[in-house]
Amino acid sequence: MTVIKSQLVEVDAQHLFADETMLGDIVVRVVHEIEPLPGGGNRITYKIDVVGENAHDICAGVSSDFPEVLLALVAQAESRTTK
Repeated sequence: MTVIKSQLVEVDAQHLFADETMLGDIVVRVVHEIEPLPGGGNRITYKIDVVGENAHDICAGVSSDFPEVLLALVAQAESRTTK
């Protein structure tokens, strides 16, 4: 099992949080923006920025499972609010 460590580098609880992961000479930064919705709840969007050699290929690999990861996070958050 490979352990990859990320670090929060920017947090604004009302608007966004960003994390960075160092992979050798490559930096992967993910910004998660929080947008309150008029009827309640929030919309969270994300942007990925990869800097380093082969950044485009690495970005595609890093983001390929984001839909599944985000669905799992939603399910976990919803299970906590119904208890």
